[in-house]
Amino acid sequence: MSQQMQIPGNLTTDGLAATITKQEQLNFTELKALATDPKTAGANVGTFADQPNPIGALFICNDGIVGKGTKLFSTKAYVGGTLTSIDVYRVAVS
Repeated sequence: MSQQMQIPGNLTTDGLAATITKQEQLNFTELKALATDPKTAGANVGTFADQPNPIGALFICNDGIVGKGTKLFSTKAYVGGTLTSIDVYRVAVS
């Protein structure tokens, strides 16, 4: 079952990754998609699926920069209040 959650668009890439990772851990979910929120200007919306097993943290960076972990997807999202092309990676569980 998937669920959506609004995520602030004024966060840094590190803040965005930390916020989403925290939500995953609290709700036993896994990020499946991240996009701009069509209902709220300057905000993002994350789509999450149930995930009962432990998963690693997210790493988010500007598009084209080699990130840490396994690349999940590329998208456009608000970072620091600006629409930005980003890559989303999953870091292995340690």
